[in-house]
Amino acid sequence: SLHVQFNGGSVRRLGPGELPLVLQQEYLSRLGLTEPRRLQQEGRAHDLGSLIRFYAGRPRVEDGLERVVLSGVYNVKSGRKLASHKWSPRLVVLCGTRLLVYPSTDCSDKPHVFQLTNGKVEEHKSKKHDHSLAFSCGGQTYYVQFESWLESMKWLRLASKVASQQPCTMDLSSCSLERVPDCLFSHTDLTCLNLRHNYLGERPHHVPTEQQGYLDDLTRFQQLRSLNVAYNSLGQFPACICDVATLTELNVASNRIEELPPCIAKLESLQVLHAECNHLTSLPNELQQLQHLTLLGIAFNRFTEVPEVLAEMKGIENVVLTGNRLQKLPVELMSKLTHIRRLDLRSNRLELTSVENVTFLALDSLTHLDMSYNSVAELDVRVLKQLTHLCCQGNGMSSLQVSGERLEVLNASHNKLSTIEITPPPHNLVTIDVSCNAFEKLPESLCDLKGLKLIDASRNKLNCLPPRIFWHVPKLTRLRVGHNRLSALPDRVDNCLLKELDLQHNRLTHLPAALLMRAHRLRVLNLSCNRLVTLPQLGPSEKLKNVEELYLSSNYLVEQSLLVIAGYPRLKVLHMAYNIIKTIPARFFVRLEQLEDINLSGNHLTQLPATITQLPKLQVLRAHSNHLTSLPDFSQAKLLKVLDVGCNELREGSLSGDLLSQLSELDLGETQQFSKAETLVNGSTGLALLGAGPDGQDSTLWRYGCAQTYGQRNNLCVRQVLRPTYGADKNEGLFAVFDGGRNADVPQQLQTSAAEIVQEEVRKHQEGDKDNSHMKYSVLTAHKRLGSVGQKLGSSGVFCHLQRLAEDAYTLHLANVGTCQAVLCREGVAVSLSRCHTLVGAPEEGVRVMDVDGMFTEDNKVSGVTEATRQLGRNYLHPTIIPDPYVHSVNLTPRDEFVILACRGLWDYVAPMEAVDAIRSKNNPLKAAKLLRDIAQGCGSQDNISVVVVRLQECEE
Repeated sequence: SLHVQFNGGSVRRLGPGELPLVLQQEYLSRLGLTEPRRLQQEGRAHDLGSLIRFYAGRPRVEDGLERVVLSGVYNVKSGRKLASHKWSPRLVVLCGTRLLVYPSTDCSDKPHVFQLTNGKVEEHKSKKHDHSLAFSCGGQTYYVQFESWLESMKWLRLASKVASQQPCTMDLSSCSLERVPDCLFSHTDLTCLNLRHNYLGERPHHVPTEQQGYLDDLTRFQQLRSLNVAYNSLGQFPACICDVATLTELNVASNRIEELPPCIAKLESLQVLHAECNHLTSLPNELQQLQHLTLLGIAFNRFTEVPEVLAEMKGIENVVLTGNRLQKLPVELMSKLTHIRRLDLRSNRLELTSVENVTFLALDSLTHLDMSYNSVAELDVRVLKQLTHLCCQGNGMSSLQVSGERLEVLNASHNKLSTIEITPPPHNLVTIDVSCNAFEKLPESLCDLKGLKLIDASRNKLNCLPPRIFWHVPKLTRLRVGHNRLSALPDRVDNCLLKELDLQHNRLTHLPAALLMRAHRLRVLNLSCNRLVTLPQLGPSEKLKNVEELYLSSNYLVEQSLLVIAGYPRLKVLHMAYNIIKTIPARFFVRLEQLEDINLSGNHLTQLPATITQLPKLQVLRAHSNHLTSLPDFSQAKLLKVLDVGCNELREGSLSGDLLSQLSELDLGETQQFSKAETLVNGSTGLALLGAGPDGQDSTLWRYGCAQTYGQRNNLCVRQVLRPTYGADKNEGLFAVFDGGRNADVPQQLQTSAAEIVQEEVRKHQEGDKDNSHMKYSVLTAHKRLGSVGQKLGSSGVFCHLQRLAEDAYTLHLANVGTCQAVLCREGVAVSLSRCHTLVGAPEEGVRVMDVDGMFTEDNKVSGVTEATRQLGRNYLHPTIIPDPYVHSVNLTPRDEFVILACRGLWDYVAPMEAVDAIRSKNNPLKAAKLLRDIAQGCGSQDNISVVVVRLQECEE
């Protein structure tokens, strides 16, 4: 009886036609191992067990069925008082919310079923009967004695948990079940049963009907209304389920089902049917007999046409066709879908012509339409008078016409729109997102919408804003117009209720005089990367100064602006890096007691005022790239965790052991204090020392700099590999960046093992192999060596190997997975060396995900977990997420100036060409890396950020 376990997950029995070595080869091939020689090597590797493992016989899997079912023979006594009955050995089963107590140790006897819902489970202390629990409910009590304290605690935890659950609900998901446990059938009043992620099926023909536990036996639950058998590898729809006539909700998703049987019509009470992630190409006509069915989920199947039976299903209201292969919307069929209220056509292959736009003419009941991520160049839905929500982002669309009769939400981002026609005026509109388009101006009519709360028009070509935007839109709370061409703002500001105003990356030289005075509800104001010299004055009232986050980096502000900033007593975040500030008065920080995060980097400061150390809530202080010669005494700043004062002129004695003891991150850059700090850090646990001392740049071939930050997160989940002298002859280089999202374990392990793994793969490289094949197999080996850590957690990563081919001849080899990417500056032009493995960054990845029966949610997250479609680790989502990297090699020439490696915390906010332009004149790679990090934070990045800049050629500052 052979069993297989993939990625440390559930264990299943091999089918009659399955061969272990074939399964193993298919699995390794999907990882990216394609060369026969490597397949043979990895197939016999001793450490392959964390990825795929075979068992002779079924192993005992912890945390499986024992999560919800416990059983054993124990001494049991019943009654209100211990003297009423004698202790005797009995079979006891805890299944769901019921305790089954058998008369003896024989399971063939009829048990007494004891309902735990609304009951009580507690430890029972007795001198003669240790490790006992008392199960009480409705005036009756059972006392059960266990063999050990640990065993009694396991029963106590589960029983206490189920005692508060609904009595008619049972969750047996992810238990590796081949059959439903017998004890479940004591729950005759069960209404909701979750059997997701198991290996259940119908009763084989050779198995007698007396042997229960198959899907056929679910008919015994006469009150069952909700059944979930998703992810059971069924292969075909179990017709026996159609005999459970009481069902109102059925989930058969992810079972490789190719068709629904006609007998599904027997489920006359069915209201919701989930059949996503199967292999359906059509629907049976019998579905029209399900008159109560209102929601049909058939996303991520293989439909090439809209199922015709939908026209006859008059009760259906919500149809989800996401992720299929639809190319057309037939006019005749669509004209019959008058009853549908919600239609989701996201991520298909639709290319609607002007004639096909007529297909929406009859859908006069439609309120929600999702056409996003297709190839619809022109969309005209003016006939949809009931439409409240329209999503059409990611189409490359150049024309959009919408009915504004009842429109509330419009998302048309990532298109080529320069205008939108909405008729009549959408007086119910609450949210409009037209970011990443080609708008040169916004419609003036937006200012007449009394209910509008959010406008996102970032990354367009806006030259101006509607004149009434700051005084005639009474409910507007968020306005995002960053990354445009604004040189001025409307002058009139009156009773403005904005809470968030994003104006970053424009051409503003001044602000309206009344903006800061009358926009009195502002909480977040982003003015980074403009041309501001001064800030307008504030009003006299303290109650109107509510700004909590102020981003002013990369402007031309001088000391005069500090007087304005000091008037915001509620300020928590202040970023004013890369301005022209030379001194900060001591009184500046006196009233700013709420400050938590300060960035003063890239100015002309020679000292910091002592009052900065008295800020009671200060956690992050960045003041790198100034002219500081000493630091104030930070012993009073008890909450300070991050201190970045690199690239300054600090003298000896600027650091103290007391300061280091409270920090979690200290960045000294290339200061002379680095070596002293290294000595002090040796006795300080948990402190990350960043930067490089005077002796840290011992490579004459290239120089590097790195920068990172926690952002608004508590944990630092990014790691770097910095090996400027690498290889057997120490004349090569290895650099890498890893981003674990919200876990630090995988990046930490990758950081530790990466250098050794790449060196091993270089040695394994044979004649005839591709020149960069060692990079591919370095990534795959790193993935395998994550072991159990990588079964549930994952990380994006980018590896950069600078390899010497001959004297003064070098090749840059690069491999990446996920959202960590690399850019090469070649004569001032950004050359992408990597690929962004996301559904938006690489549309072909969406096709791959769907081809392996995967799915992604509306926010473009694979299985609702991560935006990265390729990662190191995250094995439980294989083959949807794989570690097969993108590999690229470049022969370096004198035209190649520097390389940037970074995680998504940078690339989501800073375009490659923008990054190259920002640091090209920075000869110091450390200052360059810090600048990129600060720009990303100024753009609104709140995630972890990790940046590595490798200088290949010198430049003139």
